[in-house]
Amino acid sequence: MPRIVERPKALEDLDGIADYIAADNPEAARKVIGAVADTYRHLAEWPEMSQGLAGGYRMMPVMGFRQYLVLYIWHDKMVEILRVIRADQDYQRILSAE
Repeated sequence: MPRIVERPKALEDLDGIADYIAADNPEAARKVIGAVADTYRHLAEWPEMSQGLAGGYRMMPVMGFRQYLVLYIWHDKMVEILRVIRADQDYQRILSAE
């Protein structure tokens, strides 16, 4: 099974998402972060079962919270998490900065 590696920007994204949601609803923040962890586990088992993008990038909606997306690369038995973003963000612009 591929191993999951999070880039620092992905960790910053998660902190920002959790802080934003927790300001109004700490329980909802825990649920979203838990769903991200579930999505990571899913990607570790089936890394190619997501939308492929140009440049070898991939995108997977967060399970149960489709308003968030996990952007990642799958290579060498590793799923490298690049970013966790809102679905309404311009993922192409974000990936071009990677």
